[in-house]
Amino acid sequence: MRYDQVQFDNDIGAEIADMDAIQPRLALAWDITGDSKTVARFNWGRFMHPNALTLPNFACQDTVPTFRYLSCSFNGLSREACEGLFGGLTLSAGGFTVPRYILDPQSFDPAGWVLVPSQVFSSEPSQIAPGLEPTVAEELILGIERELTRRTAISLSYVDKETDDILEDTCNGNLPTPSANAACDFYVMANIPGLRREYQGFLLGFESRATDWLHVLASYVYSESKGNVEYNQNAGSDFDIFPDHFDNRFGFLSDHQRHRGKLNGYVDLPLDFTVGWSSYWSSGMHFEAREAGPIYGEVFLEPRGSRESDELYRLDLQASKGFDLGRARLQVIAAVLNVLDDEQVLAICDRVEGCGSESLGAGRDFRQPRSFEAGFRVQF
Repeated sequence: MRYDQVQFDNDIGAEIADMDAIQPRLALAWDITGDSKTVARFNWGRFMHPNALTLPNFACQDTVPTFRYLSCSFNGLSREACEGLFGGLTLSAGGFTVPRYILDPQSFDPAGWVLVPSQVFSSEPSQIAPGLEPTVAEELILGIERELTRRTAISLSYVDKETDDILEDTCNGNLPTPSANAACDFYVMANIPGLRREYQGFLLGFESRATDWLHVLASYVYSESKGNVEYNQNAGSDFDIFPDHFDNRFGFLSDHQRHRGKLNGYVDLPLDFTVGWSSYWSSGMHFEAREAGPIYGEVFLEPRGSRESDELYRLDLQASKGFDLGRARLQVIAAVLNVLDDEQVLAICDRVEGCGSESLGAGRDFRQPRSFEAGFRVQF
């Protein structure tokens, strides 16, 4: 049985939150057959989430004015539109007057960047709702493992995790009940009712070191990760303005991939050679169509995670050769990364207005092509 109590003060020394949680945990293991070859396991626990560590920064009273450059392309603006809106304008930051719009000479964003104050929509310091409760996760794990032969085992586990009392900021007029055209003079960090994250998954594992020269580790996971808010340090645009930031929020989260498989291992060969491999495969990432909000942030036009990208896979190989040099040992290493040389999509444009030169559903980031590495290791 565990109990935690934590208090937070802001930059002027005022207490802004006093939270506590009772967190029982229970774990059992049962040698079913009495010969240590088949073991069943049960684990359940309640855990206080550490995301409240951001509260003092959120509730600063003497906020230092800060500025940052935002990507025109990411916000769906072309170079012509961005330059037309902000070109020639300036902002003062830290005693310097700098351009409001700049064109990226390195072409990381061909549409350019716009300098904006980071606190532009709130006229008063952010506040913490009275009686704020800590975010708490409850996790259940059931598993069984069986030894098949010498140093070889197979296992099956079930994981269920639910996260509740999630902290998120919202416009002050949305408390206690969200409403259209509610006041947004400042933000309030609160336990907004209905916010949750849910994960369920089955894990099938296999590991073998049956011989001294071969090690194989394999796994397959069938899982589902759903919720209506990501882990975004509590201060995203989610649930700020009603109903713009409230609709279509529940669905598959960014870490949801229903199928995941891995096969890793190495084999020791004669003449002190070793060959290793690392491979995985997964179903596609989930995303949804969004558009820029009428004031700021993003509006979900369909339930979160309604769309799925292509499957992902990768294979890396490594070979090494060892040499004994007296009391030292030299190992020469060569590796091939992304052996299949596939240019897979790792990030997707989810804006109906497009992301600069990319349209909705097009790739924005890609796996690097096949590459080679060489090196050595010396042990004394």
